Amino acid sequence: MTDPGEIPSNSTPQPSTGQPYPDTVELRQRLVNYLYQEGAIRSPLLAKAFSEVPREIFLPSNIPLQRVYSDDAIVVKWDENNFPSSSSSQPILMADMLEALRLEPGLKVLEIGAGVGYNAALMAHWVGDGSLVTTVDLDPVMVDVAKANLQELARQSGKNFDRVTVVAADGSAGYPDNAPYDRIIVTVQQWEIAPAWVDQLRVGGILLLPLTISTHLWGGLIPALQKQPDGSLVGVDGSFGGFMPMRGEMAHPVTSQGRFALLPLNPSLVWSDFGPVPEKSLPQLLLSNSEIMPGLERFLEEPGVLVAGPEVTRELDFSSEGLLGQRDNREQRSVFSVFYGFSFMLAVSAQDRLFSLVLATPQPDSEAGTDTGRTATGWSRDGWHYEVRGLALVEPALDAGGYDLTLLLSPDNSNRPQARLVQGWRIRSSASANLSNPGPNRATQKLGEAWQSWHRMGRPSPVRYRPVAYPASQPQPVPGYILPRRFYNLVLPFQP
Repeated sequence: MTDPGEIPSNSTPQPSTGQPYPDTVELRQRLVNYLYQEGAIRSPLLAKAFSEVPREIFLPSNIPLQRVYSDDAIVVKWDENNFPSSSSSQPILMADMLEALRLEPGLKVLEIGAGVGYNAALMAHWVGDGSLVTTVDLDPVMVDVAKANLQELARQSGKNFDRVTVVAADGSAGYPDNAPYDRIIVTVQQWEIAPAWVDQLRVGGILLLPLTISTHLWGGLIPALQKQPDGSLVGVDGSFGGFMPMRGEMAHPVTSQGRFALLPLNPSLVWSDFGPVPEKSLPQLLLSNSEIMPGLERFLEEPGVLVAGPEVTRELDFSSEGLLGQRDNREQRSVFSVFYGFSFMLAVSAQDRLFSLVLATPQPDSEAGTDTGRTATGWSRDGWHYEVRGLALVEPALDAGGYDLTLLLSPDNSNRPQARLVQGWRIRSSASANLSNPGPNRATQKLGEAWQSWHRMGRPSPVRYRPVAYPASQPQPVPGYILPRRFYNLVLPFQP
């Protein structure tokens, strides 16, 4: 198998003659070979779709072909805050999700999140008829873009990609005019399973969607759920990754970039390699979205809060044991996936006591105010740069005088998942009589219990979880950890 490495750029777009750009066939095949090699493509029909649907038709013409056929997500639109609002997804994630969707020729498909139309084109190629595919997007501008791209593909290929139904609407309502569907795929990050999707899915059909476990763990779990005769949904396959948040009637809740609470911990106490402290202002260690525990936020704002720790420093190694789902040379991605598998277990067991641990560093004066929005390592706003450097689990202390914390953090700024450090800390009121009482750190205990539960489940990565979704008004159908939601609760099956 060839590697899709860098190719010298001698490829400039030809005039609109309908002829392929120079080198595109070779570039496309190298990408297909790479996706085969990485295990994302497993079906000859999907390989044929990736080989015959030109990605450059769906992207702005100023993007170099080498990038078009790299394994990159490519943003095509930004919102008013300079955050991405639409993109062409990473090919390896697209391929893995389409495999988990278990498409077959002749199946009818609904897509929520049309984007540029590339994913709809791949599905239309696989099922064999553009009229079998419906794709919905809330953004009318992107709907026009997707329609134009599919029409251009139809013109160049002579096939009926222009028969794909492209609709400007709120995707949470599905599209009843073309229902029922054999498959429904959602390509925006979800907090809820929309009842309309379940209603419009045939019994035995599959709904695949990226589900958020916690607002502090972006992305990760993409289950393929098969509809049962009783209306419940059972996991039969899965993928791993994240998307831009759902908007509209079922908009995704606010994520960890909302409010922050300042921890009374100097970052140098947490990261030994933090480096020299900036002269003008100190870096800060923050908990994100702390309004979900208002008592904690009020406590941290009190003067004279006392700190003790770390009581326990332990390293969790996610690479030394058997990695479920590891494929050949994909060790790094597999390790990251396995770390997320444990993080999900921690999130469902901790519920609203899990937070993102954010490191905030002041930007130099030369950069302040000029770099608002996403950066390579985090995001910038109001003269500060923010990076998520781990997770924090918080438990009220038994003595009611404060809180126990456990930090699950990256030991360096590479945010590497192979090794995560566990540090137990205590924060207490200045009036507390005993800052370092002999009792165990409750947050560290909770993390240890989640670690043991995860091991008893077989150390599953996200693709190995097989959740069950059921109407929130009905009893829990199987034992396991529950993720309560408004419409459909989710259970991660586990017998304690």
